[in-house]
Amino acid sequence: MQRTKEDQALTELLNSLERKIVELSIKSCEVLNIFLSDTEHLARHTSSFSSTDIIDTCNECGDDLVAEGQSKCLDCLEKAMLVSNS
Repeated sequence: MQRTKEDQALTELLNSLERKIVELSIKSCEVLNIFLSDTEHLARHTSSFSSTDIIDTCNECGDDLVAEGQSKCLDCLEKAMLVSNS
């Protein structure tokens, strides 16, 4: 009789744990779906930009520290000014 009650209690506990596992599995799938859709949405919006849209490179040395609207970095501009002044 005692063994039957213990078995029944363990069965109920196991069933409860299995239900919780199913609930957590469903929630984790929902979180994964949200993550994937947000990542896809973000990728769509950032894929229209290229690295050249953000950073200009120097036409002479290839440095990526070029002032907006300039074709040369500060070092190359200084060198060009020194050459033209001498």
